[in-house]
Amino acid sequence: MQKLVYYAFRVLVAIMRITPLWLLYILADFIYIIFYYVLKYRKSVVYGNLSRSFPEKSEKEIDALAKKFYHHLADIFAESLKGLGIGKEEVIKRYSFKGTDLVHERIKQGKTVLLAGTHCGNWEWGALSTPHYLEPDIYTLYKPLSNKYIDAYLKKQRADQGMYMIPTTETREIFQRKFEHPVAFILLSDQSPHNPRRAFWMNFLHQETGFLHGFEMQARRYGHSVVFFRTTKIKRGYYQIEFELITDTPKDYEPGMLTKEYAKRLEKLVLDDPAVWVWSHKRWRRQRPEGKPLL
Repeated sequence: MQKLVYYAFRVLVAIMRITPLWLLYILADFIYIIFYYVLKYRKSVVYGNLSRSFPEKSEKEIDALAKKFYHHLADIFAESLKGLGIGKEEVIKRYSFKGTDLVHERIKQGKTVLLAGTHCGNWEWGALSTPHYLEPDIYTLYKPLSNKYIDAYLKKQRADQGMYMIPTTETREIFQRKFEHPVAFILLSDQSPHNPRRAFWMNFLHQETGFLHGFEMQARRYGHSVVFFRTTKIKRGYYQIEFELITDTPKDYEPGMLTKEYAKRLEKLVLDDPAVWVWSHKRWRRQRPEGKPLL
């Protein structure tokens, strides 16, 4: 059965190679209607997250923001389909980068760089485009797909372009590996932590919020430079990543302070354009454990 699904997937990839994006955006407009009006996909989660994050906004403003988010979510769905067969020239045209010298300078100095990212814009296209703009090999952590054939295909496609996907179960091994040349790691650190007791807790968007400790732990343990990448949506189908240095000396930070700096930049990014963050995630489903301090 897995092979049958894989063959169907390869047919879909072939179709996406020849399908123009404008046609997929027509599909996205219908997907929005299905998500918002028919399935009512996680509407209670989306509206709850938005209302708590923006207590100053009226119900009408929250409603408008939610609809804008669902339009963006539908666009991501359509763009991700196109991403299965999108060419190098097309993805470079649609995803531009600023501040790449900041990363390249540190690589030339022999430093490994941690790129602290977010689920803003279209992170799938971001992953596709990053190897075309940055010189070093790039590694990112991911949860393997249940279909081993599709998983292997996607891993090979990314690796051929300079993006190496590492299962989260191999996090320790990949950070301990001795590379011949400096590399860059992409870590998306805005998910809800699985273990709230190991998380760093702080006020974020008017709520007590737990943040994953992983990227800070690796940065402080190995002394890697930390760079925030700020993703913005220019217009439909066009995005930009801008690199911002957080620190070259992570060991100078007290525990949690590096994560707090990341959270501060993430909050500004979300406030600048709220609709392009993923509000359908159950970001605040866990509560701060008793005795766990707020930073």
